Amino acid sequence: MKYLLILILPGLLCAAPITYYPKKDLPAEFSYLIESIQLYPLENKEREILGENIKELDQMLSELTKEEVYFLLKSEIYKGLLERPKLKKQNIYYNPEILKSLNSIIEVRLDDYHKFAQWLLFAVYTDLRQIFDSPFYNTFIVKKKTGLPLKSKNLLMMQKRFDFILPWYEEIINSTPEELHESIKENMFDLLNIIEIKVNDLIKFSRFEKFKLDPNKKTLSFFTTKTLLEGQKDIKEEKMLDITIEESPKVMAKQEWIPKNAPMDPNPDYTPPKVLPAPVNDW
Repeated sequence: MKYLLILILPGLLCAAPITYYPKKDLPAEFSYLIESIQLYPLENKEREILGENIKELDQMLSELTKEEVYFLLKSEIYKGLLERPKLKKQNIYYNPEILKSLNSIIEVRLDDYHKFAQWLLFAVYTDLRQIFDSPFYNTFIVKKKTGLPLKSKNLLMMQKRFDFILPWYEEIINSTPEELHESIKENMFDLLNIIEIKVNDLIKFSRFEKFKLDPNKKTLSFFTTKTLLEGQKDIKEEKMLDITIEESPKVMAKQEWIPKNAPMDPNPDYTPPKVLPAPVNDW
């Protein structure tokens, strides 16, 4: 028995970490956040606390409607990311040419970023592209060059979008993937913490009841889990965007699975054995 314990205890002390995978019925931004946050090197206690927070959040989300879950998760992620100081000199970026820098990063180094950072890259690129394609962009530039005030709602909104997006643009193009990961690490943990607080508040103020955690609940509603062995990658690498028709699994045409060779003819030289081997171990 003593020798058995010696063999078992090291396995218990070095238990493989559990990774949480959001299910498909959650917003993509939140899924990327949860998957990517687990890629950071964490102490055992930190990973344990993160796991407990995810399990607690799972129970709280179960108290909300699908619409509430979607709106809250998406809105809190966007609000949290947009709370960054405005650039002091951002006029130099009011030019569609800046998209080339982002496009180059996406084409050359996209795989070097974790999923949440990839999503951030695409979000910044898409938002800037929409601004530059706007019918109000030329008027905005004229106003800026001549120093005239922005009075219309559309121009003021364009200014706000620049104010929100350009700080992220500047950080992305001036950082390596590793530097960006480290820079947004605190943001990601803050987002998860804020989401948990907001979900709890929504339950309390809309349901008029205090959320009570069920410590005995073992199953998860919004996540699946996987225990990783040493040497395995934490998160399965997948493409950020939905697969195209050309990349989708090919359905075999009928002629592809019909046997193409004619049935084999019997061997005329074959002679069956007169005595079969004796069975072994009752087989």
